[in-house]
Amino acid sequence: MDNEQIKENLRNMATLSQSQTPKAALDRINQLENVIHKIAYWFDTDQEVLYTMSVAERNDHIRQHKMLLDAIL
Repeated sequence: MDNEQIKENLRNMATLSQSQTPKAALDRINQLENVIHKIAYWFDTDQEVLYTMSVAERNDHIRQHKMLLDAIL
């Protein structure tokens, strides 16, 4: 099940449920996704900046950027 299917299921649950939990969960997921998108955008660094980093810094930067992209895709 992908992220969009999970959110669709929560939307359906929120519509049918008396509980506020599904809506609160969906709102929180959307909030966190927005923050991760902003951080991933910041990590999408120009090549010139990457070239100024040491190999270890660049590899760590790329690893962290990939983790962010994996979380939102």
